[in-house]
Amino acid sequence: MLKRNGFTILECIVSLLVLVMISSLIQFVIPMASKLNTHSWKDTTDWYLFLKRVEDPAYKFRLVKVTSSCLELNSIVNGENYFLLGGKKAVYLKTMQGGYMPLLVNYEPYSLTFYKSEPNSVTVSCKLDNGEEKNAKISFQQER
Repeated sequence: MLKRNGFTILECIVSLLVLVMISSLIQFVIPMASKLNTHSWKDTTDWYLFLKRVEDPAYKFRLVKVTSSCLELNSIVNGENYFLLGGKKAVYLKTMQGGYMPLLVNYEPYSLTFYKSEPNSVTVSCKLDNGEEKNAKISFQQER
């Protein structure tokens, strides 16, 4: 009996067919994976983190004044006044001394609006970079 040291033509054809099938699957999977918009999850997460920071019990903000584009807040903890307002690149929490902290960066400039819905609550609405409209009700500490 003759012993062979190699592959038969049939084995080569089958292995090439398997490689072609794998490459064709990859051609369809990669564009579909790139269409998944993971950025929208990031935007939504940033929105909820923004709301959590404004309602943070470490500051214990009280509502002082509401305009359509700005909130004036007072911290019960340190007695300092803050302004929550939107700018060209971010939504900022600013102090009277000039310091600021960006709270939300992925929003359309100047799309942030405030509306006083209850004595200690404000409805805030904003349009994110991905075109999503976000609305929320923020509750503040009671006046004492």
